[in-house]
Amino acid sequence: MSPVPDMLPADYAIRTISPGDVRTHLDAFLAIAGDVAGEYWDEVNLLMELPYKWRFSFALWSNNRPVAYAVLSRKAPDLVHLHHLMVSFELRGQGWGNRLISEMKSRARAAGCARLTLKSRAAHARARGFYIRLGYAEAGIEGDYVLLGRDL
Repeated sequence: MSPVPDMLPADYAIRTISPGDVRTHLDAFLAIAGDVAGEYWDEVNLLMELPYKWRFSFALWSNNRPVAYAVLSRKAPDLVHLHHLMVSFELRGQGWGNRLISEMKSRARAAGCARLTLKSRAAHARARGFYIRLGYAEAGIEGDYVLLGRDL
């Protein structure tokens, strides 16, 4: 996996998403994970209201279309939780997931949070390995999911 520099190429931008962005570009948001077997996120999931969701959630945009995104919320005063992170098929394996994780950490720190958490399907060892390589540690099991977390 090649690292993505802190400086984004001119045709890419990371920006906070809003409910309007999701509604306007719903097909593009859904297409990002369209090739992932068992993917269940839909319009309801993307638009669900969560504490501070629209402050923390963001997308990677290329040519004014989302090509990757992270949906986050604040679960406690010092904790941000990742609900969903997806990178479009054509960008996977190029370091964009790392770049999104870096953006998450920056946003959480800026809000005074000290910890990031997420859940990964227990059956998805590759995804879990990705997060573990980035400093997340397994913190328990919740049904079919492994809970992971890291201090900032």
